[in-house]
Amino acid sequence: MRCRVKVEWENEDGDSETAELGQVETGSCLTESDVGLKLVAAQEIMVRLQRVVTTQQLQRRCQAARCCPSCRAPRNVKDYRTCTLDTVLGRLVVEAPRFGLWAARSEVTFEAALALTRAARTSSSATQVRS
Repeated sequence: MRCRVKVEWENEDGDSETAELGQVETGSCLTESDVGLKLVAAQEIMVRLQRVVTTQQLQRRCQAARCCPSCRAPRNVKDYRTCTLDTVLGRLVVEAPRFGLWAARSEVTFEAALALTRAARTSSSATQVRS
């Protein structure tokens, strides 16, 4: 039997999006150990789910942070930096955009994706698991 695992989410505007997390193939159920998912397959699916959720969160945060606080006009992206995030399911490396100057010409030191996680590079649940 082949199972396809997908995740579907709804954006704020009501549109739905889907991503495939993986496929699981199971053989005949001859012994107790053949029943259900294997740990490795489940972990791979959860890591992919974590990446999808994190990517969607960071995209929404970056869209909001891109607007100039004084005039609300979109700022240019200067470049992208990589950021490593520790989660319960392992480390994720994400790209964090850096935005150009505000319309008021004040210096921007804000990296949008990092602002979401700077307070705790390690999520509280990851810290609890390690304790």
